Amino acid sequence: MPEMAQQLGTTRSMINKWADKGKFTVIKVGSRVRIRRDEFEDWMEQKERSMQ
Repeated sequence: MPEMAQQLGTTRSMINKWADKGKFTVIKVGSRVRIRRDEFEDWMEQKERSMQ
């Protein structure tokens, strides 16, 4: 998630808020939280299309 936050220019806590709202499927691996890269990329493409 730090990579995702950096790529979006936001904070990890904001990413967590979006995940809590169901914008991403969260996968817990031990104490770590993961978001599928393909789901993130799909979300990014959707955002880009909505801005055009």
